[in-house]
Amino acid sequence: MLKPFSFERFIKAINKTIGVSESKLNIYIYNSEIQGNSFFLKGNKKYHQVHLESILFIEAYGHYTKVYLDNEMILSHEKISSLEEFLPESSFIRTH
Repeated sequence: MLKPFSFERFIKAINKTIGVSESKLNIYIYNSEIQGNSFFLKGNKKYHQVHLESILFIEAYGHYTKVYLDNEMILSHEKISSLEEFLPESSFIRTH
């Protein structure tokens, strides 16, 4: 894939790669087993309580990290590797 690409295009490429049509599989980065877990993230000049089930995806942005939630995007000065500590390995994947 060539940059820039939309999240929908990313999902379509993943589904094509694993050989399953879009109608049979919807990829979810998180699952329902982690409901209620949250952490605080400093971004946009304040602290945000981030619930794991509301995270859509996280994007590295130079020395910053963009955290895309259900209804907003938080730009944080945290490294993406430090955010990985808060995310359960069984529910999140890191792609390059």
